[in-house]
Amino acid sequence: MEDKRNIQIIEWEHLDKKKFYVFGVAMTMMIRVSVYPFTLIRTRLQVQKGKSLYHGTFDAFIKILRADGITGLYRGFLVNTFTLISGQCYVTTYELTRKFVADYSQSNTVKSLVAGGSASLVAQSITVPIDVVSQHLMMQRKGEKMGRFQVRGNPEGQGVVAFGQTKDIIRQILQADGLRGFYRGYVASLLTYIPNSAVWWPFYHFYAEQLSYLCPKECPHIVFQAVSGPLAAATASILTNPMDVIRTRVQEEISDIKEEGNLEAVLNALDKIVEEGKDRKEPAWRPSGIPEKDLHSVMAPYFLQQRDTLRRHVHKQEAENQQLADAVLAGRRQVEELQLQVQARQQAWQALHREQRELVAVLREPE
Repeated sequence: MEDKRNIQIIEWEHLDKKKFYVFGVAMTMMIRVSVYPFTLIRTRLQVQKGKSLYHGTFDAFIKILRADGITGLYRGFLVNTFTLISGQCYVTTYELTRKFVADYSQSNTVKSLVAGGSASLVAQSITVPIDVVSQHLMMQRKGEKMGRFQVRGNPEGQGVVAFGQTKDIIRQILQADGLRGFYRGYVASLLTYIPNSAVWWPFYHFYAEQLSYLCPKECPHIVFQAVSGPLAAATASILTNPMDVIRTRVQEEISDIKEEGNLEAVLNALDKIVEEGKDRKEPAWRPSGIPEKDLHSVMAPYFLQQRDTLRRHVHKQEAENQQLADAVLAGRRQVEELQLQVQARQQAWQALHREQRELVAVLREPE
């Protein structure tokens, strides 16, 4: 058993394999049962457009309970439990890789770095297809469609049998995207989790070792481990944050494209253009070797397009200006008409006033 000061690093050969796998699976299952409803709610909130279905976490929780009952909060859970396999594969790969790397290097940092990255690669290769199916199942609502695919009921209208929804979703993914459909987001997941896992383990052992220097010898090892885990996670997040920012920005740009139009339709149109281009016999555009001619052939269509666009904008602005001018002239005419009406009423009032004065004078004359 490797001893780093007073911190013992338990290697693969020191593990009680039976207890390790039994208790590992049981504890992971308990955690999954408790957090899965919140994972389902988070997924639905992320997928919905704006606040079209739910106005928040509590609202989603209530509406799902009312529509589907308690089972609605665990839609896709049976499929998601298969990710327990990836968790055990992660730990197994990590320990076996450490044992393999130990033949070439005794550095704990090197062993943790290589083992952490390798374990994450294996785990994500298993997890991503399961997550894809599970997330599509999470999107299923009674009578409504939130995702790309929707589960079909049987002819008798009694829904689908156990795992029938899963089979239906798998069949639809295969028909739409083939095997690649099960690995949507696989590269993004690898770029996110492999660096994070590879960095977390070395720093976990580093912080545990440093804390063993600072704390008294009587301090339990579990305290070092409880503190080292969050510290290592924070450090890994700081170091891998640039890659996560890039991934998030790319996803945001893709989301913007989706909001502007049907991304799949655009990609299908591009694929169609490529297929049509294969049958064209005339050669594609190539530089002629004369810079002026090449520049003219490339820039002239662009400038013509810009000219037409500017003309359309100018014509539109001129039309708006003309409408505004007409409105101003109409307003002036109304003002002039009102002024004439005021003058006419004023003159009528003055004439009436004179007549009243004359009448009063006549009435006052002595007989």
